[in-house]
Amino acid sequence: MWLQVSGAIICSPPKEASEIVIDALRAGKGVFCERLPSFDRQRAEACFDEADRCGRPLVCGFYKRFDPALQFLCRNVRDSQALGRIQRISAVSSLYPAASLSLLRTSDMACLKDADTVAVSMKFPSGAIVTLDVSQHCTQRCDQRLEVHGSQGTLRVDNQNPLGITEHGTSVSICSQTHADRYRDAHRELFRHFLRTLTGKELPAVTKEQFQWTMQVAAAAEQSWRSGSAVDLRREGFALPKIKTEEV
Repeated sequence: MWLQVSGAIICSPPKEASEIVIDALRAGKGVFCERLPSFDRQRAEACFDEADRCGRPLVCGFYKRFDPALQFLCRNVRDSQALGRIQRISAVSSLYPAASLSLLRTSDMACLKDADTVAVSMKFPSGAIVTLDVSQHCTQRCDQRLEVHGSQGTLRVDNQNPLGITEHGTSVSICSQTHADRYRDAHRELFRHFLRTLTGKELPAVTKEQFQWTMQVAAAAEQSWRSGSAVDLRREGFALPKIKTEEV
């Protein structure tokens, strides 16, 4: 029986993924890269350029963008402008379970002295303020929350509990939810999106330009941490160093 392979799924770490991605594209395959194609900006951009040259889709694993709750919020905020002028956005992302010590010892975090808990504050030209609270540590279940405040109201995505029970002042864990559990639907929709790009029904949701902006914001946050001062992304000639933090 003759089987035709039209796509490849790359799950390798970003330090190794770019070469595999480019080889698969040159072999005429569409590519789903589970993580970033590379931590190096030029190598990552080369993957997108190769996808354009070969006429094959490259889908990167920005899986949270496919979460049904976040997509609903985004449509109401961006498309229908239900909240009016955006004033403040607050996001919390804490992982559960925490990475094992053996994994951390072999990761980029260990050798590059990366931070495992980060608070990022950003101010936009419109006056909107964004705060991001990201951590590798959480107890009992992952903590994934998002609030968007506007001049005409507020929308909030809380932690999702399949039982619909809220616990207060108890040591009993009602529902232990891992990060994979929380975003199972998002991963499923992302993979369906990849299948649709293979048949030409959709274009990859994350473009090269969107990827570049994501890398730039992450690099600016890291530069601010290293230097201890704010970074102005509007400044001409802002350099994009290599980054170690994976965006979603």
